[in-house]
Amino acid sequence: MARLLPLVYFLLCFSVLRVDAQIDQTYHQVIKVDDIPRMLFNIRGDFTLHTWSSTSMMMEAYIKIDKGNVDILKYLIKAGRYDLILNKASETTAISSKRDREGSLKMKNEVCTESVKIDIYIPEDFQLVNGREAERKSSVGAVVAGKN
Repeated sequence: MARLLPLVYFLLCFSVLRVDAQIDQTYHQVIKVDDIPRMLFNIRGDFTLHTWSSTSMMMEAYIKIDKGNVDILKYLIKAGRYDLILNKASETTAISSKRDREGSLKMKNEVCTESVKIDIYIPEDFQLVNGREAERKSSVGAVVAGKN
C-alpha cells in the first residue's frame, strides 16, 4: 500500500486532464446620449431596456462561453466584439451590436457555444416607445421665453 501511494500521487499530479470549463464575464460600455432625441436599437440577440437616473446610456453584457478560457474571452472583449455602435442619422440614432453572428465560435478546431444577455440602461428622460425604440420625453407645458 505504501508503494502504491506515490504512484497514485504521480498519476494525479502529472497526468494530462482535459477540463472543459464555462467562462463567464460581465462587460460594461457607457455612451453619452446628451444630444440624441430618439434611439432605435438594432441589437443582435436578447436584450432588455431599462431606465435609470443618469445622463448616459450604459450597456451591460453578460457573456458566457463554454469550452473556452479566460484569455479567449478577454481577447474578444478587447477586440470590441460586444461593443455597441452608434449611427446618427437625422433625429433617430440607430444603435447596433458589433457582433456579426451569435451562437457559436470556432476556435482551434473546436466549436464553443457563446451566450450573451444584454441589459441597456437609458436615461430616465427617455420613454420607451416599443421594445426597440426610445425617445426623449417631450417638454409639453414648459414655459418658453420669447419675444412678445
